[in-house]
Amino acid sequence: MKLSIIPNSFVVVSDFDDISYSLDKVKNNYINEYDKIFILGDAIDRRDNKSGKDGILLLENIKKLCEKYPDRVMYLPGNYDIFLYEYAKFKNNSSLSFLKQFDLIKGIDNLREKDSDRLNSLMMWLENLPLQRVHFYNDQKFVLAYAFFNQSLYEKNPNYSLKTMYELNKDNEKDRKLYDDLYNVLWFKSNDFYNSKDVPAEAIEIIGHKPAFSMHGNSLDLYNSSGKITKVVCTDGGALFDYEILKQDDVIGTYNDYSVDIFPNITSEQDDFKILINAIVMTASKQGVQNTRNILIHILDNEPLWYQYFPRGNREKIENIGIDNVIRLIKEYANSFENSSVTVNLFLKRLYEDDARFKAVVDIFGESLEDVASNEKKLEDDYSSKSAKHFKKIISNDTNEDESLKEDIFGDSLLLYNDGKLVIIGDIDSNKIEDAALYLVHEYGEDVLDNLSIFDFEVINSQIDYGKIFKLGDTEYTVSKDETGLINIYDSLGNVVYVFSSLMTSMVSSNSSMSIK
Repeated sequence: MKLSIIPNSFVVVSDFDDISYSLDKVKNNYINEYDKIFILGDAIDRRDNKSGKDGILLLENIKKLCEKYPDRVMYLPGNYDIFLYEYAKFKNNSSLSFLKQFDLIKGIDNLREKDSDRLNSLMMWLENLPLQRVHFYNDQKFVLAYAFFNQSLYEKNPNYSLKTMYELNKDNEKDRKLYDDLYNVLWFKSNDFYNSKDVPAEAIEIIGHKPAFSMHGNSLDLYNSSGKITKVVCTDGGALFDYEILKQDDVIGTYNDYSVDIFPNITSEQDDFKILINAIVMTASKQGVQNTRNILIHILDNEPLWYQYFPRGNREKIENIGIDNVIRLIKEYANSFENSSVTVNLFLKRLYEDDARFKAVVDIFGESLEDVASNEKKLEDDYSSKSAKHFKKIISNDTNEDESLKEDIFGDSLLLYNDGKLVIIGDIDSNKIEDAALYLVHEYGEDVLDNLSIFDFEVINSQIDYGKIFKLGDTEYTVSKDETGLINIYDSLGNVVYVFSSLMTSMVSSNSSMSIK
C-alpha cells in the first residue's frame, strides 16, 4: 500500500454491467488512491444486445483482485448475480432465458464442460460474500448494499449471503420471511414498501441498482425508525447505457456528493456519431421528440453551451466531440445544407428509418415526424391571436373568471410560489402549455419561467416515503402515502397542503422547464 493513501479512505462503485473499463479503473487508479474499494454487484448484464458474454471473465477478474487485496477490495453481490448463481449452481436458466442472456448461458456451459473446478471456485466465492457491509470513515458511518441496507438483518448476522438465501426452506414461514428480506436487499425499488425500523439511523447508505437517480436526480432518501431521514447515495451511473461511472469518494469528506469518471474519450468519427445518436435518443426519450427537434435546431444555429441540452450522462462525452463536428455530422447524415429546420427534419426522418431505438421513442410519443414539424409551425402561426384572446381573460377584473381560467388550465394542480421560484404539482393539458405560460407570466412575472419545476403525479408517486421532494424558501415539502393509497404533501410544519390518489398518473415530465416565445 502506498504511504500516501489515507487509512480507511474508500471509494464505492457499482454495476459494471460487462464493461471492463470499470474494473480497469479500479485496478489502475483506485487501488493506488484509496484504502478500501467496495464494488456493489452486477458485474454481469445483458448489454444493449441482451448478451452478457463478458460477465463471467469480468467477475473472475474481480474475484482475483479481491483475493489479492482481501482487506482492501470487497465485492457485494447484486441482483443479476442471482441469475448467474442460479444457473451455474443449480442449472436453473429460467431467468437467463427470459432475459435472453444466451451468451452467458453458453459461457457457463462451456466453463462447466472445460473447467468445472474453475466454475465451482467462482460460485463458492460468490455465494459466501456478505450482502451488506458497514464502513466508518472520519467518524461517519456508511452502510452499503446493492439495493437496500437492512439494519435489522445486519444486526442478526452481518454475513448473510447468497448461500444463506438458497439454503432456506421457503415453505417454512420464518425462513420465507428471511428470504424475502434478503431478496429485498438485492431488489428493492424506489416505490417498494419498507419498514422504517430496518433503515439505519445516523448513517449514510450507499447503493447501486438505480441509474434513474443519476439520470434524473430523484431523491432515494429513506425514513428511519427515529422519524428522520437517512441519506441514500446511488453509484449506478448507467454504464450499461454508455453513461457514467459514478464513484462515491470520501477521501476529503465530501460524502454529500459523488464524483464522476467518464469513459475514455473516443475520437474516431464513427464512434463520435454513435455518441451523438445515443445522446439524441436519450434526449428524445426524456424531453420528447418536439423538444429534441428544437434542441438540434439550436445546435445547428451554434447556440452557446449547446451540450447542456443533453442529459447529464452524455454532456462531457458529446462536448468532447465539439459543436463544429456535431453540426457536420448532422448535416452529412441529413444530406442537407439548407436552413436548420429543414436539415433537422431530414436528419430525424432518416434516423427514424435507421435506428430502432429512436423509432420506438417517436412511436411511444404517438406523433409522426411530420406532425412534429408541422405542429411547431402551427403553434407559431396561432400564437399571437390565441395569446391575445386569453390574455384579455387573464387581466379581467372579474375574479371568478380569473379563477375559472386558472382551473381550466391547471385543473386540480397545486401551485406553490416563493421568492421568484414556482413549483407545480399535478398535470397540465399539453394543448394548454402556452396558456399556462402566459398565465404564469402575468401572475408571477416573466422570470418565473426560468425558475419553474413541474412534478407530475407519476413522479411524486415514485418518490413515496422518501422525505424532502423540493424546497421553497424556508419550507421543505415532503411526501408520504397513507393506508388508503392517498398521497399527501406536507409543509415543514407537518401540515397537509395537498392530497391526491396514487392512481392518478399523468403527463408532465418532472422538473421540466416551460418556455414561451
